[in-house]
Amino acid sequence: MSVEALPPLGAGAIPTAVRAEGPDAVAGFRAALGFERILLNELLSEAMPKHEGGDPREASLPGTLADAIVAEGGAGIATGLYGAFAPAR
Repeated sequence: MSVEALPPLGAGAIPTAVRAEGPDAVAGFRAALGFERILLNELLSEAMPKHEGGDPREASLPGTLADAIVAEGGAGIATGLYGAFAPAR
């Protein structure tokens, strides 16, 4: 998934401090959110029980949940990544 493929983000998904740093900072935080979305999707996919012949909609549940979490700013993984890789301010 590319950064462009992130779900629509809620108003508070990008922290105010990041937005104040400018467009490059926002792009970096969006990249971190993209990574968080991929990680959450994988974790949720592994956590879901596997059912043979089950409802095909179950396959989309991890991605849907990951999108919902990321759309509201994530679970904190992106914030940690951004802080670790952002240049010293």
